[in-house]
Amino acid sequence: MFHKYKKNRQGIAYTQDNIAGMHKEKGDFTQALSYLEEALKTFKEINDQRGIAGITNNIGDIYLK
Repeated sequence: MFHKYKKNRQGIAYTQDNIAGMHKEKGDFTQALSYLEEALKTFKEINDQRGIAGITNNIGDIYLK
């Protein structure tokens, strides 16, 4: 989806995290997880440890729901 815009991959991953949060608030956990998984993949590819930690935490929060 966002793969065309790779110049600011960290920013895209954080945006995906924010979109996931909106889906989570609406109760659409499947869609939220989809965005979080994409963000996690990107953070791993760019080796952003803080991003990985934050996304992993957010994924865990959804599984607690």
